Amino acid sequence: MRLARLSAVRSRSQLLVALAMLCAAGPTFAQEVGRDRNSDVVVPSVSARLQAPAVSVAPEEDRSGLALPTDDRLRISVGLLAGYGFDAANADKGYETQGRIGQAWVTMSGTLSPRVEYLISMGAIDEISPLPACPEQGFFHPNDPLFAYAGLYAEGRGPRIACDPQGTRRVDLYRGIALDMLPQQGALREGYVQFNLPAGAFMQFGRVAQPIGFTPEEAGSWTAKDAALIQRLNRDAFFTLRLGLRSRIGGVDIGGSAAAIAGDSDASKDYGYNKLFNDGSLDGNSGPGAIVEFYARTDRFDVRFGYRHNEMGSKIEALAPSYFGAGKHNDDAIVVSGQYRISRLTRVLGECARYTVGLKESSALIVGSRPAPVYKNGCYVTAEAGLQIRPGVAIGGSYTREEIDRADSLIRYLSEQGLYGVEEGKKDRMSVFRFFMDLGRHVRIGAYYNRVGNPYPWVSRIYPVEGPLAFTGRSLNRWGLVSMLTLE
Repeated sequence: MRLARLSAVRSRSQLLVALAMLCAAGPTFAQEVGRDRNSDVVVPSVSARLQAPAVSVAPEEDRSGLALPTDDRLRISVGLLAGYGFDAANADKGYETQGRIGQAWVTMSGTLSPRVEYLISMGAIDEISPLPACPEQGFFHPNDPLFAYAGLYAEGRGPRIACDPQGTRRVDLYRGIALDMLPQQGALREGYVQFNLPAGAFMQFGRVAQPIGFTPEEAGSWTAKDAALIQRLNRDAFFTLRLGLRSRIGGVDIGGSAAAIAGDSDASKDYGYNKLFNDGSLDGNSGPGAIVEFYARTDRFDVRFGYRHNEMGSKIEALAPSYFGAGKHNDDAIVVSGQYRISRLTRVLGECARYTVGLKESSALIVGSRPAPVYKNGCYVTAEAGLQIRPGVAIGGSYTREEIDRADSLIRYLSEQGLYGVEEGKKDRMSVFRFFMDLGRHVRIGAYYNRVGNPYPWVSRIYPVEGPLAFTGRSLNRWGLVSMLTLE
């Protein structure tokens, strides 16, 4: 009996010592779960307290997960964008309301040495490129392979392109299903090696997203349904040899680069049909293009200038007189961007752009079109404000207003042919209202409403061009909910 009592006393003593050591070691599991990552304030969670005993006894090997390298040779970031929304451009088929995963990407980057860095970004979803439409009575289909004169490929000269039932929903920048905006090469979004040279210089070689203007993410846009058209026109990637220089002078970060690029822009941006239904990663140009950009940044100001000179597609005399089958297109851009940041969550930004598109002079002459280039000019401005309501939680909203010419090779063609009441000189207009909640640095939940003013919905197969409802249809306003997750 005495031995049993001594044993019990010794056990209780050991238990008290163990509890004292556990308390001295730090906060409990419940406190860790309830702690905001951006604050030292502990907010215990009731559910965490209830779960604490069961979780605390789990074997360490069951909770360890995958151990990634801790140095800079490999850094991994992942992102996910989910969206649910309404887009009346797809209403005629009953697909106006959709929920989709818009982006799911993994980026691997690292520093192999002080002189060598790399980046590889992969995306699992690629729904941007239009598809060849199957013609339907009463509608105009700009992506019908048989459209234009005796056919896109001029009375059968050239490849036979089978239509795709999905082509009526994936037409151009005005009618599509994609939420993403960056064209991919298969699953590859970007992939390059960067060599850091003396005196702040660097060189990149590989597939690089073009450094013109603000990216949609930088400008506070979320999807192709709420982004300004200028942002979508700038969002592209080319095979690139880029030389740049970065420096800091008097508290101002300045830099710039010059790049030789190989590749066509997304063909749907100017209806480059002689490439539209082929492998978009192939280069239709006979020579390289070029991009030049400069920037100056402080904590409050960000000013940028970008210039692109490029061509899209090839001039193929054998396919004349097909307007879209035979032509090479201009693909030049001048973009000026600026931002003033009032606080971390409040800013004003805007961009103005001048695009030179339409058929090149030599191509226009062989198909009997006016050789003057098509100019597409426009501007947008965004005002954004937010408020941190507690550590790790912020709410806010933004407003974007854009006006840009409805001008491209398709509008030029229809105007010259006197088709469907189309005239050059009209403008696209849109006003976007966004509201968001940020949960820490990794999660954003948002909602948007986009008031759309498109002067010619019927040329994108949105309204019919024949019958009692010709040239009429539902309002093109869009709304949606989004959820974005980024782990870096």
